[in-house]
Amino acid sequence: MGLATVSGTHMSTRDIVEAGILRLIRLALLVGALYVLSLTTVDPDLWGHVMFGHDIVTQGSVQTIDPYSFTSNRPWINHEWLAEVLLFLAFNAGGSLGIVAIKTAVAASVLLLMLAALKRAPLKPIHHDLLIAIALAVMIARIHLARPQIFSLLLFALLLHALTAADRGNKRWLLVIPISMALWSNLHGGFIVGLGILFLWLLVRLLQAGDLKSRSILVGVGLMSIGATLLNPYGLGLWQFLWSTVGLSRPNVADWQPILSLDPITAATFVFAAIVCIYIVLRSGNSLDWAYKLIVVALVLGTLRVGRLDAFFAIAMVMLVAPALNRSRSQSVPPADRQIAYPFGYRAAFLCAAILLLTTGSFYGVKSGRCIESFDAPESTAVDFFKGNGNHARVLTWFNWGEYAIWHLNSEVLVSMDGRRETVYSEDLFDEHTRVYQDGPDAKLFVRRLAPDFVWLPSNQSVVNTLVADGWYPRFRGPVSTILGKEPGTTLQDDTHSDAVRCFPEP
Repeated sequence: MGLATVSGTHMSTRDIVEAGILRLIRLALLVGALYVLSLTTVDPDLWGHVMFGHDIVTQGSVQTIDPYSFTSNRPWINHEWLAEVLLFLAFNAGGSLGIVAIKTAVAASVLLLMLAALKRAPLKPIHHDLLIAIALAVMIARIHLARPQIFSLLLFALLLHALTAADRGNKRWLLVIPISMALWSNLHGGFIVGLGILFLWLLVRLLQAGDLKSRSILVGVGLMSIGATLLNPYGLGLWQFLWSTVGLSRPNVADWQPILSLDPITAATFVFAAIVCIYIVLRSGNSLDWAYKLIVVALVLGTLRVGRLDAFFAIAMVMLVAPALNRSRSQSVPPADRQIAYPFGYRAAFLCAAILLLTTGSFYGVKSGRCIESFDAPESTAVDFFKGNGNHARVLTWFNWGEYAIWHLNSEVLVSMDGRRETVYSEDLFDEHTRVYQDGPDAKLFVRRLAPDFVWLPSNQSVVNTLVADGWYPRFRGPVSTILGKEPGTTLQDDTHSDAVRCFPEP
């Protein structure tokens, strides 16, 4: 068995073994990262996303009038309609595993784009892997949920890939940007983040452009990108909707709060990543492009205001800033990172070990994907109650259960509130529901004015007792939820305290 060579230099058997082991370790880390990306939990809106996607596919159009609520008082601007179609198609093809598969595929694509960015500026293995690990740690809170926002992360990574490719001289990638913006504006409202980053880049490039032709191309890309966002079912109406709603205060939505006000682990992870990013920026000196500096600064400041931007920052840190770490030190590449011509026996052993790792990782990924665990859903017997007593009943619903009810009960009930918030409900209506949930002084008055047939709220909420004292009758009582009715009747009891895992989309 001959010795392997690297750039014409012979390697000893020990070097070959060490390099092979290092590659296997990094492959194991990659498999572990993919497994982590496949872990999926339920967003309270997932039931609605799949249901609305089903409606669009079966009806062949996007609805502007909400058929599921008796309180909706705004035209329905569904800025996530295409994402919902994709989630429904995935669910229709593979059930819960289909949802996990499409979410994992999107997250893995983001990871591949980040890896591609680092590959163009090879780093020491330890630096490369730590940067990816830090980015994934920051992003995990946004990508473990199956929801339309994951498509924004992918298209943001694609945008940065296109910008860096154009900076390397491949101007054809600029044509991808308007196309991706047209797609993005139908998938998720996060395209406004992409446009903001694009225009920071364009501003710097316009200041640097030395001729009229270059400036014309840049202006053209910007105008085409804006125009592309109008290629949606609502046209300019989508922009009008975002203009009127994106600045709304959302005190009950955790990831819309400043990052430092979130849980300590999420906040600390972001702060650590920001420190690493600042260190690389300072160490790189003038070798880091000013456009890239402005982009990461904007994202850091944005995340300090809105926590959900932390994933965008993590992607930008890896794709824009991290490659400068290589330019700030020796350009030499460690031998383990170079192209090694392994003897056949070592290649065969490596292949067998790689197949074992990938197979094992895939097995556990598929196994965990069979159940998207649901921790916040009410009792299935509560759903059965409405199936027997619904008949288009008007139900004052707990915010997190609105789209759950839409999925399981469809035409059996009409809900008063759900996770779509400002897409179908006014801010005043949402605030009134919040005061009911908090058992505010005007809770009883609002419920009387709303005149629902039933009230479906968590059993541990004090407002349940307030409404009972005001003349509402318990019709169902369970450890999680209570249903109140206007008329007396048999009270169904569910005293089950089961610790069994419930999976989406089970009732």
